Amino acid sequence: MKKITLLLVLGSVLLSGCSNQASPPSGVAPTPSVIAAPATPKEPTQEELSAEAERVYRTFFDEVTRLEREGGALEPTQILLDNGTGKYLDANMAILREQVASGETVGGPLPTVTVKPAPGGNFSGVDPRLTLYVCEDSSQGWFQDSEGTYQGGIGDGNIYLGRVDGRMKIMASDMKLVDECAP
Repeated sequence: MKKITLLLVLGSVLLSGCSNQASPPSGVAPTPSVIAAPATPKEPTQEELSAEAERVYRTFFDEVTRLEREGGALEPTQILLDNGTGKYLDANMAILREQVASGETVGGPLPTVTVKPAPGGNFSGVDPRLTLYVCEDSSQGWFQDSEGTYQGGIGDGNIYLGRVDGRMKIMASDMKLVDECAP
């Protein structure tokens, strides 16, 4: 008998959820509604932001390096467009276009790159949390044009990133030629 009563109660509870009744059957307590509040997106940590900024920088740098070794480029690739913008993209494209025009070639070992988080930089469009210190060591490489062969150099400075249409991109840098990377 207990088994039949349990099945009837279970059946009425299951069916009541499917009926058009506005109130539960008599003798059955209404089930409270629980509505979950939408989850608040977790703010990324500085470590997570710096890691994403480094990924964007390295992706852009690797693509520029590839294009330099192929003789330059007249138009930006999708990788460059996805990871750089504004004056930074324009400056890199000017170098790659000049390389095509001059016939300059680049060779030797691939550059080594040091990247460290360096939050700061407060100008239009830049997110100061995304700034990186970068040292690009191409001193073991070379470039050659119609006038001769030259040893590569070391570039050192900050890379400034921001978000454009929801995507993190490199916006500017203050790179300069140096004798060695900062410690």
